[in-house]
Amino acid sequence: MPPYRLSSFIAGACYLIFWYSYLIFLPVSQIIPNYAGVVNSGCWFFVNVFQIFAIIAFVQFYFAIKNVIFEKTILATIVNLMQLIGFFCFMGIAFSENFVWPIAAKVLPDMLNVNTGAIFTNKGLMGFNIVSVLLFMTSNIYFGLKLRKYFPVMGVVFLAGMTLFCLGFASGSVRYAVQTVGLTVFSLAFISIGLKKIP
Repeated sequence: MPPYRLSSFIAGACYLIFWYSYLIFLPVSQIIPNYAGVVNSGCWFFVNVFQIFAIIAFVQFYFAIKNVIFEKTILATIVNLMQLIGFFCFMGIAFSENFVWPIAAKVLPDMLNVNTGAIFTNKGLMGFNIVSVLLFMTSNIYFGLKLRKYFPVMGVVFLAGMTLFCLGFASGSVRYAVQTVGLTVFSLAFISIGLKKIP
């Protein structure tokens, strides 16, 4: 099995396990006003480690297939750089949530207050998160468009799902509904791509 197929399948499966475990096993209703109760629930590490596995598999998938679907152009080089930065940013966020947040939840729980906590009100951190999402979404729109050449249906599905998931960060009270649809869609696209050969 080509590396891109295995990593694509693993990424899709891990994203699904992560997200639905997040919704099922964590008391997400307690996120407002403070994440501390959710982080201290006992399942936080187990749930979020699948997010790390998913991102790593996505990175492997991307770099295993990019030379096949991208032309050697300046635009492709820029997109590759944006995607690489986006991956590093998202991995940094994932590691922070998995290893730093549990410490903060026990030592300085007010840091995780969504209204007043430093993690959510610090302009530098918020700017970093916004830039990360924008880089990731923009580069994956281009990636999805290129996937359409080899996976006409799944390229569109991936594109729609990834866009919805990223837009979910700014969707307010319907965030989880929007992100659940988006993540489910692009995860199923990952799994489907993992089951097929490039034509």
